[in-house]
Amino acid sequence: MSLNNKAMTFKAITMTLQSSVQLRLKTNLLIRSGEGGEFTDSTVEVTPDIQGRRMLHVNGYVWSSLLRRAISRIDGTGDIVRDIAGDHDDNKRHNDSKAGTTGVSSLWCEASFVELVTTDTRPGIKIDRQQSSASVGALYSDEVVPPGYVLTLNFNYFCADNDRCEQIKKLLPGALWVINEGIENIGGGWSYGYGKVEVVCARCRVLDLRVRDDRGLLWRFEEPGTINYSEVSLSRPKLSKGWIRYVVKAAVLRGQLLAIHMGYPLSGAYKDYIGRDLPDNFVFMRNIVGDGGFSPQYVIPGKAIRQALLSVPIERRLRSRGVDICDTPSKVCTCEVCLDYRKQTRQKGNSPDCLCLRCMWFGGTDKGGIISVSDAVVSGAHTVTLKRITLCEHSMQNM
Repeated sequence: MSLNNKAMTFKAITMTLQSSVQLRLKTNLLIRSGEGGEFTDSTVEVTPDIQGRRMLHVNGYVWSSLLRRAISRIDGTGDIVRDIAGDHDDNKRHNDSKAGTTGVSSLWCEASFVELVTTDTRPGIKIDRQQSSASVGALYSDEVVPPGYVLTLNFNYFCADNDRCEQIKKLLPGALWVINEGIENIGGGWSYGYGKVEVVCARCRVLDLRVRDDRGLLWRFEEPGTINYSEVSLSRPKLSKGWIRYVVKAAVLRGQLLAIHMGYPLSGAYKDYIGRDLPDNFVFMRNIVGDGGFSPQYVIPGKAIRQALLSVPIERRLRSRGVDICDTPSKVCTCEVCLDYRKQTRQKGNSPDCLCLRCMWFGGTDKGGIISVSDAVVSGAHTVTLKRITLCEHSMQNM
């Protein structure tokens, strides 16, 4: 059997770092998006179990990707990131961007399931960026899981020797610290603040696969056995890819009212919380999962803040300076890179390397950005019911 004359060396796996991490959703988790309820590519789904209960299903690939992205932000972890990706070819390790998968990943993650009591619906409107108004036919909705659910991440990291296991064990507190900061998420909608998790607790142990009792614990994460778990405390690592976090506190101007329309009926906790005598459903709220069940919370969606307060004003400023900005991420851009791309490929679309600053910062349908905006929690709010007179749009008389 020939391996294309490549000198590929695979060491025998003798040790395993086993870990169990409990994670709590800090923000909403995106399940499905679109008017027709299309599945996202996040591989986070709702599936029934044998008892017919609705279960949130987080695929093992999602967890593996989360750990890989978190570890990749830590300085000096290039070889570990390649091992997680399954790239064991030393001939390719000089160039991360071109490295392919030539073997089996060293990291195995178990899928997570948790019973869903309820999900929320997030109504959305796609905004025409030039007109600053709703686009034609742009109404859609997102199905999301409320914050507060606790998920368990179980994984094994297979190593050739104990030294490698100790290296991964020392790296784990830093990787979990990155995840706890919310810079990496699960599911889709990162730029809207979806899918951020926080670490509740974590533990790990080293198994020697040459010992029969240890091999018996390989897929039994909940059983202590003869080897006890050690608690993992989060610690900030030395980062190679950092980030900047802005925390802004704002208030509604004196004499002004804030009303956010919600296009679906009030039910359950919503009615009990804000009363039944409402002329319209204008208060946007989200559920928070706690020990005592659900509690509603006033929020301004991250989508609204991202679009109205960041994307549109920044784009308007760039246009006033003569900077070339795409009409929309899906339409034709006239930057030099896109012009050259269409000339060479004879295609109508934009280049994957489009230099439009708006697309680079805020992303689009087929490309992620570098700015993520979470929901703004409204604290200390007081509500009032406004009685409005409805007028007939034809006669302008009271209905």
